[in-house]
Amino acid sequence: MSNSSGSGRSLCSNSSNIITAQSSQATTRKKAAHWTVKEETAFLGFLQGKLSKFSNGNFRKPAFTAATNFQMAKFPLHSINGEMAGEKTSETCNHKFKSFKQSYHAVVDLKNASMFIYCDKLGAGIMDDMKEIWT
Repeated sequence: MSNSSGSGRSLCSNSSNIITAQSSQATTRKKAAHWTVKEETAFLGFLQGKLSKFSNGNFRKPAFTAATNFQMAKFPLHSINGEMAGEKTSETCNHKFKSFKQSYHAVVDLKNASMFIYCDKLGAGIMDDMKEIWT
């Protein structure tokens, strides 16, 4: 076990300086990108059309860079409540795609769950005693 009393320095005495220095730094954050349903549909359509060119099952950065360029050309930045929306970048496109994948897998898991049924036309329901009850 080490003893800090012989070193002439205390970890406790330096910690307040570190906290003060960290809290005095200004942090800036990028504005969030805003996605409309039209933009999401166009984004997924673009990726679907480029599936054979950019993917072997998973999209990489060049696909999201191309999707960003497509989005910016088709949907220029616009204001929301008087403020400009954040720019769509390859990173935001990647995050949006991951979000869609998570939602897709959640629906697939629900469709495969015992006693749970899902129909694209009728929606979700629970199987009760071999009788379908739609919610």
